[in-house]
Amino acid sequence: MTAEPVFDLTTCDAPVLCPEVESGYGEGVIRPSDESLRCVMQVLHDRTPGLLFEKVTVFGLGSTDTVTQVYLVKSDGKMNREALLERGPNAPQLCPLLPPADYEPCLASTSTDGYATPACDTQSWTSGCEDSPVTCD
Repeated sequence: MTAEPVFDLTTCDAPVLCPEVESGYGEGVIRPSDESLRCVMQVLHDRTPGLLFEKVTVFGLGSTDTVTQVYLVKSDGKMNREALLERGPNAPQLCPLLPPADYEPCLASTSTDGYATPACDTQSWTSGCEDSPVTCD
């Protein structure tokens, strides 16, 4: 039995709302910029419909693995999430957004060096995601 292909959220006619959030962990570190991560937190706080991108690199033992997550914030207070891999989109999920108040500590924090503050960098984008087909609707 062949699995159904995963719908590609990047084909949705939705605006890209923020610069891509880029981070890395392991033997090397890439800290996300304040501008990109704070923008995401404001979008999630306000429930603004559109696309968000998060690029995460894991450094380890002479190799690096990078995955880009695509998020589609929907007007109903939920969002779709999927991983973009070389073979195409993978791991589609439906995620409820956190209450707006959960994003406020990040939004109230102030960066002094251009990198995301700890209040933003440690804030979850969402929780309680479940495997689910994704759509533009």
